[in-house]
Amino acid sequence: MVDLTGDEKAVATHSLPLIYAAISAAEAELKVLPADSGLTQLITLGTTMPLMGTASERVRLGLRHAEILTLLAWHGGPQLGTGLSCGELAELLFGEPGHEVTLRAEVVRLRRMLRTTPAAGGADLVSKPYRLDRPVELDAVLVHQALVTGQRQLALDIYGGPLLPASEAPGVVDLRRQLSVELREAVLSDGTPQELWRYLQLPEAADDEEVIYTALRVLPADSPQRAALVARMQR
Repeated sequence: MVDLTGDEKAVATHSLPLIYAAISAAEAELKVLPADSGLTQLITLGTTMPLMGTASERVRLGLRHAEILTLLAWHGGPQLGTGLSCGELAELLFGEPGHEVTLRAEVVRLRRMLRTTPAAGGADLVSKPYRLDRPVELDAVLVHQALVTGQRQLALDIYGGPLLPASEAPGVVDLRRQLSVELREAVLSDGTPQELWRYLQLPEAADDEEVIYTALRVLPADSPQRAALVARMQR
């Protein structure tokens, strides 16, 4: 609950945007905590501390391990015949062929971590092709699926920011860009005023003038959110 207590000045026009900003900040913290589905989860959106585990137990992942798990969860799955070859995964990680030896060493370390960490939920990494041996819930995939099915509110609930923002792995950079564009276009083309407002609270949308102007056009004339957007445009 957000409480603003005071005299008549507390309900001034400039105060209400502060309340919305506080609510949005709280929502941003919650976005990295998807609802517990019973599956092992990968939390990768809008955080430099990727996590793996369930709602009750999570472990922090190193960036390289998070990159590998993200790429496998996005491109592969537990079904026979899906996944990525060693060469494909190496190119997604390093941007060029010839890094298979380095990748295999990383895979050995990742397997050891998965097999000795209870928070991994028994998930393992198998080879030929590389893939996870059971479903793992990747927050980025959940956002993509929500957008494909027109569930913009759900996508905004889960999306906490760019995918693995510290990663420079080409495959992750491509997925990061794809997901960001998908979300922006979905909100910009069909978003409600509240969805546009929520999207504009994301750091990547802070200076997106097209979305700001669209929100100003559809928000009610007396909406306190308009004042916050006008103030943003005047900074």
